[in-house]
Amino acid sequence: MLSITELAKEGDNEGLILYLSKLKLYSDSELQQHTDDYQDIQNIKDTHVKSLLLNKFFTMEQSQIHYHFECKTPINQINLNIIDIVRLLSILLDNAIEEVGESSEKNIDILIYKNVDNTTEITLTNTVAHSASNINQLTKIGFSSKSNHSGLGLSIAEDLKQKYPNLFIHFSSNNYQFTTQIIIN
Repeated sequence: MLSITELAKEGDNEGLILYLSKLKLYSDSELQQHTDDYQDIQNIKDTHVKSLLLNKFFTMEQSQIHYHFECKTPINQINLNIIDIVRLLSILLDNAIEEVGESSEKNIDILIYKNVDNTTEITLTNTVAHSASNINQLTKIGFSSKSNHSGLGLSIAEDLKQKYPNLFIHFSSNNYQFTTQIIIN
């Protein structure tokens, strides 16, 4: 990102185009190697969301977390500010990765799809070491189940729900699995 920013500031359009084409070739090559792991990533059309997901897939692979990603329909647009959706997904995926690290089964499922009514649904399910007893507590500012942690993550999700009337977020826990369902109209 810094390289791209500097090339843009310098007005070096040729350098910028060359850098981006090299980056695309590199990304395509890397994606080809892992095509079975996340073959549906091509259906995510927003570069920011796609980059975030690829980064989290890499983190999960490095942490030896089993994950399944599915997105069978093209997602051309998500009806939220892109910074907010990336922030929300980043928080939720970071929480899932952290929590899975504590559990004996290390599984994360990510499902994204667009309904016929143009609603985007995202479901994130991860295994947990301990079933959550009070999910409402998890969304309170300052609450964290982790030591030395600020506890802002899920409270930010609650803030975003207040900011966007078209955003629905539901948390549930059952049988050592934690599920987050996001619906964006």
